[in-house]
Amino acid sequence: MATAFFLQGFNMRRAFALFDADGDGAISAKEFRQGMAALNLHLRYDEIDDLMHLCDRGGDGQVSYDEFISKMDVSIKTRAGQVLEQVEEAFFERLGEAMEYSRETLYDIMQDYDFEHDGTIDAADLPKVIKKLGLMNPEPHLQHVLRAGRCGLNDKRIDYTDFSLNLEAEITRRKRLADSVHERLLQKISAVLKSKGISLFEFFVMLDVNQSGTVSSLELKTGVQQLGLHATPQEFQSLWRALHRAVGQM
Repeated sequence: MATAFFLQGFNMRRAFALFDADGDGAISAKEFRQGMAALNLHLRYDEIDDLMHLCDRGGDGQVSYDEFISKMDVSIKTRAGQVLEQVEEAFFERLGEAMEYSRETLYDIMQDYDFEHDGTIDAADLPKVIKKLGLMNPEPHLQHVLRAGRCGLNDKRIDYTDFSLNLEAEITRRKRLADSVHERLLQKISAVLKSKGISLFEFFVMLDVNQSGTVSSLELKTGVQQLGLHATPQEFQSLWRALHRAVGQM
């Protein structure tokens, strides 16, 4: 529920108003169900009731504005942090791929900006280096790149020998971690499919609900849940990106 509000840009007062249909300042069980239906989360009634009980800290069968805000504020902050982590992971993955397929090494590209010939570059030129690798709009990610290269946010000059080695090492570490995460989930999926006597082809057909010949992120996530597996957001995103890479290389 908090994820839906976060992704749709709801503020808390607007979100509460969506549920509080009669405007009496409290959300009844009926209003809660209607509000959840409006979010199109496809939850069962028992799951909606469980959410209602979580929000209804007073236990009076209604959710007050304060109860609603308290629950959603914590949940949305948590979700925001998860989304930012996923964005960061996706950027480093694309940066790693760009470095892998570039005709020039990161060191060589950075050396082109060593106008003082002293083994350093102006920190202001770092976005140009990343753009030369083919990644546009790197500015929102610069603090993470600098941290990965073990440089401070206020450093004026960057030693590109150390920076390139550190950044490459960090990208390799992240890739190995992501590989191990999605491999563990794949092993779990394979084990469950084997125990149920379901082939990978049959599993794909099960996932392809709309019979389009492709599987969406939502269809995959739903299919994994139907197998009785509870993947963390990190595990699922790692698996989804790995599948995309595999398809792109075919």
